[in-house]
Amino acid sequence: MIIAFSVICAASLLSMIAWELWQIHKRNRPIIDLRVFANRNFSISFVLIFTTGFILYASIVLLPQFLQTLMGYTAELAGLAMSIGGLAMMIGMPIVGYLSAKVDERYLIVLDRMHGAVPLLHEDSRPSSELRLCVWLRLCQSIGLPFLFVPVYVLAYVGADKSKSNDIAGLINLAKNLGGSCGTSFFTTVLARHAQIHQQFLVKHVNDGATAWSNKYKC
Repeated sequence: MIIAFSVICAASLLSMIAWELWQIHKRNRPIIDLRVFANRNFSISFVLIFTTGFILYASIVLLPQFLQTLMGYTAELAGLAMSIGGLAMMIGMPIVGYLSAKVDERYLIVLDRMHGAVPLLHEDSRPSSELRLCVWLRLCQSIGLPFLFVPVYVLAYVGADKSKSNDIAGLINLAKNLGGSCGTSFFTTVLARHAQIHQQFLVKHVNDGATAWSNKYKC
């Protein structure tokens, strides 16, 4: 069923692109004006938003599972550890809005990419189940996200025709939602597959031990 729906999705997507290009060729108003991808700024912004949604939504889904299953958190504590990220973004948005008028947006994007890696490296080098540390790392990770979202949304419109504003806004939001859906599906599948692999390793060793014990003490 998954393969069948994947084929249907791919065929529908290709048909949609072909139909929209045909409408452009016939000089009709397409539902999605694909000519906006000719703008390099928009294309780069589209890819950045897609990859950010791919990772961000996946982390929102996987981190609570990690905290509750491996760290022993309750659902309430896991929610508190995650909710600080929204507060960090709310604080960072006006700051980035002010800086975007004075600093090149590309520098802000680079700052976000560098800033987002620091908490992950710190968490990997010093794993801990302490709530205070988890909240602090989540805060540091989320406070840098406005440095990406605000500049990318601004760059998407640079060099574009004003009549294409609605198309750009729709496609950018599509990239974020599509990236989030793809990221969630991808990482949950990877998690399930690796859980099955480790389960097979455990079962194999358990069977070997049980067989050796039964052979040794067989009456």
